[in-house]
Amino acid sequence: MKKIINTSVAPIYREPSFNSEMVTQALLWESVTVIEQKNDWLKVEQWDGYVGWIQSFYLTTVEKKKTGSVIIQDRLSPIYSRPSVAADIIDYLSVGTEIPGNAIIDQTPPFLKFAYPDNTTGYLFKKKAYEVDTRKTLVRTGLKLHGTPYLWGGKSGFGFDCSGFIQTLFFSIGVELPRDSHQQYEKLKPVELHSASPGDLVFFRTNDKISHVGIYMHVERFIHCSGSVKINSLNCDDPLYESWVTEKFDSIRTIKPIITK
Repeated sequence: MKKIINTSVAPIYREPSFNSEMVTQALLWESVTVIEQKNDWLKVEQWDGYVGWIQSFYLTTVEKKKTGSVIIQDRLSPIYSRPSVAADIIDYLSVGTEIPGNAIIDQTPPFLKFAYPDNTTGYLFKKKAYEVDTRKTLVRTGLKLHGTPYLWGGKSGFGFDCSGFIQTLFFSIGVELPRDSHQQYEKLKPVELHSASPGDLVFFRTNDKISHVGIYMHVERFIHCSGSVKINSLNCDDPLYESWVTEKFDSIRTIKPIITK
């Protein structure tokens, strides 16, 4: 059985309890598959294969069609009650939120009117056209998220963990990556530093296990989420270099198989 997330961001837990560890998040309009139910808790599987427990009040049942969808690329986008920036803000949608085509009511510039799963309507101010899947867009979107706080299990503009940051960054341009850093590592092939391009992924290892990931920018700098989304460098002469980078660096892996532009 399929269910739809009906709030801007919903926590997913390891066990059916609010006292359990949050393992990941789901965003508005995301579709999940229900596997099991215990009272008001549902065990669900997300599009990336991640499995966890979610409280039933975050879910509803409604049809979702991706054709003509719009994906949010800003960290947090205000949603207005009327097509005016002077109107009340009724919500904030996270980067990576995909508004499906059948929820879009009107796209008269500069506002996009859409419906929530419960048929509430809101207006998104579109500052510019949403961009295609290019390496340049990945880096630009990553920089927009600079300063977003670290949150274990987070994959939204309200807070990220390292691999959640990468997964959401790619999803914002319509590219699906696995959830965890070791899964992302296994999907890609290594490339030498001198051959690295913007958008390639930078991996780090702790105790022989892939434990951290960032996205390569240029001149040996990368963006990642550690404490917050920030920029560090692989070059020991760069002011943004930190000693742990050399101690834990594993490899840079090219995104060429999944990004062609």
